[in-house]
Amino acid sequence: VDDPSRSVLSVIFFSVLEGHLSIFPAEIKALAKTAVDSSIDIYEKISSEMLPTPAKSHYTFNLRDLSKVFQGILSLNVKNCPDVRTFLRLWCHENQRVFQDRLIDTQDKDTFQRWLHEMLK
Repeated sequence: VDDPSRSVLSVIFFSVLEGHLSIFPAEIKALAKTAVDSSIDIYEKISSEMLPTPAKSHYTFNLRDLSKVFQGILSLNVKNCPDVRTFLRLWCHENQRVFQDRLIDTQDKDTFQRWLHEMLK
């Protein structure tokens, strides 16, 4: 079975995130599309560029990993997210927790950090 297309992933995760953020301040709600697109970008990059090798056989990433990012974001409570900065910090944290924590060498971790910084621009 083929993985769903990027547009299908975007619709699914955007619908879920937009619904969750409906009670958040407008400036946070406005980040839903960007957060979804950036998360999918990270998932696609890590899946295609950090492939398993004999030393890194656990570098297998799938849609379950992407869904774990959103599962973490969906645990956010409106009273614990007073501003955009807090939301962006959580987005970074969830991507690091799901993806970066599995990386084993400094070069891969630095590359992942660079990707996150590019997405935050």
